[in-house]
Amino acid sequence: MLGFNLRLQSFASQFKNNFKSISLNGPAAISASTSAAIARGFASEIQSAPITTNAENDETTTHNITTSVPLGYSGTVQAWLRDFKTNMPRSIVNIDKTVFDTQIRVDILHRVVCYERDAKRQGTHNTRGISDVRGTTRKWAIQKGRGKARVGTHRAPHWRGGGIAHGPKPRSHVTQIQKKVWLMGLRSALSSKFAQDQLILVDNLNLDSYKTRDLFSILRGNRWINEENERSSGRVLFLPALKTVEEQPETQDMYKNLLMAQRNIPGVGLMNVEDTEVYEILKHEYLVLDKLALDYLQRKLCVE
Repeated sequence: MLGFNLRLQSFASQFKNNFKSISLNGPAAISASTSAAIARGFASEIQSAPITTNAENDETTTHNITTSVPLGYSGTVQAWLRDFKTNMPRSIVNIDKTVFDTQIRVDILHRVVCYERDAKRQGTHNTRGISDVRGTTRKWAIQKGRGKARVGTHRAPHWRGGGIAHGPKPRSHVTQIQKKVWLMGLRSALSSKFAQDQLILVDNLNLDSYKTRDLFSILRGNRWINEENERSSGRVLFLPALKTVEEQPETQDMYKNLLMAQRNIPGVGLMNVEDTEVYEILKHEYLVLDKLALDYLQRKLCVE
């Protein structure tokens, strides 16, 4: 019992020292050495936080991040809004907790993935039965007198070149699932990406050129692809709001450039946010959303 009390006192003093390293008087200063768990725990109480990080040249770089989070409000969580080309943080955005920080249901993810993959099956498999194969229907040998087994047509399944017994025929593999279950699976998929720090929020997906090498240099600079094998699968999925910007002609070109540039890079996909699938989100390692797509997902998946 005495040893347990000593360990408890040691833990309490260590936690007290870590707590004193964070100053919440006025603008809070959270150093890069502070653990990510403590930083996230105090994120909802920070109004204006100068984030200090160490650059490569050992100089101190300060980013003034401002956000308006109501104190005591637990319906949102905070995430970085990054620059697409440099992957550097630009601001902090509040995202819905019921969409991006909900319980991850593995059983629901399994049901939704099976449902989506079943819907993609063509079901065009076809085999020829005894009435479909080519050949005569005459009796192949006399019934009696041969000393052998009775035989009929050579189109029977047990003959070489005969039909297939109980073979697959064209059919639909579509299964049914409730809409609420599918929406729950989408929330779980987004929450899993957010929990693994694989959800990347960018201000826009503006790409100046449709050249593949320009997008490839951005992906390599942001470390979204494998550095050892540049031609290997990077597993990046872009989810822009394509249909949302149809009424804005000035923004159509940037999505057109992104669509053309990503086609020659293995493992990099682009899908309209309104057509997103749970299977595609889980298959790719990184999920990149712009602000329009983020607003659409929060409107669609928000739980009151």
